[in-house]
Amino acid sequence: MLFNSILAALGALCFVVALVLLARQSSGGRALWQAPLALSCLFLVYSVWTIGLEGPVGFWPVHTQSFWGTQVWLDLLLSIGIGWALVLPRARAVGMHAGLWLVAIVMSGSVALLAMVARLWFLESRGAAAPIRA
Repeated sequence: MLFNSILAALGALCFVVALVLLARQSSGGRALWQAPLALSCLFLVYSVWTIGLEGPVGFWPVHTQSFWGTQVWLDLLLSIGIGWALVLPRARAVGMHAGLWLVAIVMSGSVALLAMVARLWFLESRGAAAPIRA
């Protein structure tokens, strides 16, 4: 499908640009949290649209019909697990509710992980202390 190919290529381009920009970014006071928040919102809209078109478990046949599909599934699980492990100590340090975020991530994957990173960066940019809960 041409639309899906274009969307996948555009996503890859945006991914590379984001990685380069993050690598060049210093941690000095800018509102970095806005980027993962925007990505989370955009991906949520796309995900809801996809679920509306193909159903809530439409991803499963894609990931179980071939070795490549299963490889991508395992890669997604590993990537989200790595993200969770790296974000969790910092999230706890600013008082975020780890359990609630874990449930959201298990249910929505990158949508919630991006939102969690946005919230973490927002709290860190404000110099948040442990009593603040998210």
